[in-house]
Amino acid sequence: MRAHSLWFLAACAIFSVLLQGCGYHFQKTRNPLVDLGIRKIYVSVFRNQTFRPGVEHYFTNAMIREIERSRSFELVNNEAAADAVLKGQISQTDSSINATKNIPRITSGLDRDVDVATEYKASINCDINLVDRHGRLIFSQTMGGEKVHLGAAQTGDAGATAPLINDSEHRMAIQFLAAQMMASVYQRMVDTF
Repeated sequence: MRAHSLWFLAACAIFSVLLQGCGYHFQKTRNPLVDLGIRKIYVSVFRNQTFRPGVEHYFTNAMIREIERSRSFELVNNEAAADAVLKGQISQTDSSINATKNIPRITSGLDRDVDVATEYKASINCDINLVDRHGRLIFSQTMGGEKVHLGAAQTGDAGATAPLINDSEHRMAIQFLAAQMMASVYQRMVDTF
């Protein structure tokens, strides 16, 4: 049993050395901004410049999760206690038809053929800035993303629920984009320094 344990430890050590030699590394909790005096970060609620209510919360919460996950910084609850403030702005969000399907009048129950959307594309743009307590811009990133999501291809009376389903799918696509984009922005921010 002891020989098996020694082989396992040796294999782990060799694997770790090989990964480091290839440029891979395990995530550390080291603060890359400590030389700039940034240990505590306050994440301000993102500004929403769009007509889609609530999207700012998806992005704010996604960024908070990324900072918490890394454990490189201390999150604080107010701007006065922070060494730096992370601010964001959602500048554009859109939902456009990505694919349609023709439903013949016999199937649709209507007096004519109907084209219904089967896929939509959610897109969003945002700007993120990290500013220190002296007003210096430490990091800035503009980012956009797109995600295709299914549409509710219903017609007739049952189709009355389609807009609610489509809106729900759009919101889930935006939440997905927020998580992906904020993970990417956070990684770029810490890799810059």
